[in-house]
Amino acid sequence: DDSSYMLGALSSLFAAVVSGLLPVCTRKSKECSWTAVNHVSSALSALVFTPAAFLVLFALDNTALHQTLSSFGTLEGGDESMSKWALLVSATLTGFVALALQTLGYQCEEATRASMMTI
Repeated sequence: DDSSYMLGALSSLFAAVVSGLLPVCTRKSKECSWTAVNHVSSALSALVFTPAAFLVLFALDNTALHQTLSSFGTLEGGDESMSKWALLVSATLTGFVALALQTLGYQCEEATRASMMTI
């Protein structure tokens, strides 16, 4: 489907542009504590950006609500449900720690040098 491909390609391009701004924005916030930057980032992600992304997804795709609910259902069912939750929590914690270390690194180093470490 051409429209699905185009949406994916544009989303990837937009993500690349925005992720390129991350070191610059983080370096500009070096006066703030890295914990404040991370907690505000996580709060905005959980309370603003994720719900907005779900709303856009639901508006663009009629099957998105069913797909979302069925994916939550896979976490609940089966004998392995605790291991699925453990993996989800582990991935979340790993991402939070990685973001914390990245923020601290960007605040301590020049943005151009720190950006090289992202690759």
